[in-house]
Amino acid sequence: MIGKKMHEAFNNQINAEMYSSYLYLAMAAWFESTNLRGFARWMRMQAQEEMSHAMKFFDHVVERGGKDHASGVFLQWFINEQVEEEAAADDIVQKLKMIGEHTSSLFMLDRALGERKAGN
Repeated sequence: MIGKKMHEAFNNQINAEMYSSYLYLAMAAWFESTNLRGFARWMRMQAQEEMSHAMKFFDHVVERGGKDHASGVFLQWFINEQVEEEAAADDIVQKLKMIGEHTSSLFMLDRALGERKAGN
C-alpha cells in the first residue's frame, strides 16, 4: 500500500504535470496567434507529453494502491525524462540567443521545431 505521504506527493505531482500541460497549451495558442506554427507544434507536443506524465502517475497510483519500493523504480523514469526535457528546452533557448534580432533565423528554427514527432 502506498503510504499517505507518498500518496499525497503523487497527487501533487499529477496536479503539477497537468498544470504544465495547460501552460504549454497556452503557449502553443500564443505561438499560433503569431504565426509561429513550428513553435506552436513543439509546445503542443510538450503539452501532450506532460499530460501523459500525469496519466502515468495516475495509473501507477490506481494500479499499485501501495508498495513504496515499486514507486522508487517508477519515479526513476520521471527523473530521466526531466533531464532530457531540460536539455531539449535549453538547446532551443541557446539557439534563440544565437538568433538574437535576426528574425529570418527565427523562421528557420520555427520550421525545424514544427518537424517534431510524437515522443521526440
